[in-house]
Amino acid sequence: LHDSGLGSDSGCAYIYETTDGGKTFTATQIFRNTNIVSGGDYVSKRFGYACAIDGDTIAITSFRVGANTNAACYIFKKVSGNWSRQCVVTPSSSETGDQFGYSVSLYGDYLAVGVPNYSNGGANGGRVCVFKTIDNWTTDITAEHISLTNSSPGDLYGRSVSLYNGVLAIGALGTTSATGSVYIHYENEGAVGNWGLKKTLTGSTAGDKFGISVSLYGDYLLIGASEATYDSNSKAGRAFLHHKDEGG
Repeated sequence: LHDSGLGSDSGCAYIYETTDGGKTFTATQIFRNTNIVSGGDYVSKRFGYACAIDGDTIAITSFRVGANTNAACYIFKKVSGNWSRQCVVTPSSSETGDQFGYSVSLYGDYLAVGVPNYSNGGANGGRVCVFKTIDNWTTDITAEHISLTNSSPGDLYGRSVSLYNGVLAIGALGTTSATGSVYIHYENEGAVGNWGLKKTLTGSTAGDKFGISVSLYGDYLLIGASEATYDSNSKAGRAFLHHKDEGG
């Protein structure tokens, strides 16, 4: 994010690989803005603000990609042992400072990008853009498959996102005086092609920031609450592990 190899806050991203089952990892690739823009102004692009990986495909966001403040997400694939850029993903519309790319998650043909400062009914309500590829991330995508909002001003909906096998978890740490909430959406819920809301999980105490981070895998959902009190220690932080019940 703040790497200055190409100018102040130009940013970069690293790929680490293991050959011993995860005991050690070695950096095998460094991505900088030269991978996406040749001969451009790289200062303050903040390439690498958020990143995600699924198999041999990675997604890397950049807050600023040109003279304006529009942001983008870049998709890279590993082909014949080499990583190369495949496509650029941008929303159909954006606002200055909406922070498109603050969070990102990638799974199969879907990409979820958080936009927590988007003005949804007021400042910083937030939204999440879900993109879908039809050609294995070969062609640039300039409009989201669906845009999700379920928030009020200040909710910061989309501050965290996680995709896994037709399930999307979205953190909104600002709800109810920063108690925080996590919204769980299912693919094809309510209608084919829809990402309908299935369940909402809510923190217990104002200021906990429940949902500041989320991670899905299998039937489990891990949720961070970075400012929750633990054992009488203010803002010690907690993480909550949830297991999907039979009803979803």
